[in-house]
Amino acid sequence: MKCEKCGGTGKIEKPINMREKALFDCEACEGTGDVPGDWEQEVLDRFDRKGEYAEPLRDAALSDGSISNPPDRALLTELVYGTLRMRGRLDWIIARLYKGEAAALKAPVPNILRTGLYQLLFADRIPAFAAVNEAVAVAKKECPAAAGLVNAILRN
Repeated sequence: MKCEKCGGTGKIEKPINMREKALFDCEACEGTGDVPGDWEQEVLDRFDRKGEYAEPLRDAALSDGSISNPPDRALLTELVYGTLRMRGRLDWIIARLYKGEAAALKAPVPNILRTGLYQLLFADRIPAFAAVNEAVAVAKKECPAAAGLVNAILRN
């Protein structure tokens, strides 16, 4: 069995508690979800790929203890639910800013753009430079070829 995130065959399905399956399925992916942006990206990707509900995924991300700071936990919740709530508007903005076919963007890129735009437009406590920087860092890790595109769209 291969990991859904990286394709690795390390220790698969490391449980984070007795009821939930780990969001990151192998040792190679373990530890990459230390900050809300990484966890949020994983929750949104699973929501898109598998049609899983966001609440159990978010609960699993919060229950493992890697995000123990209450403001970070609140930020994860706001970014996940806010991005899902404003998804139509965010997709419309992406379609206006992206010169190509927005529907043809590779799998993690639309969610990276959505979360970055959500932070820029609706999250008043996150400075614009930090939102862009975080989105580009996630893009470099997830899809390095798209990092420049993410930077260009979010800076417009």
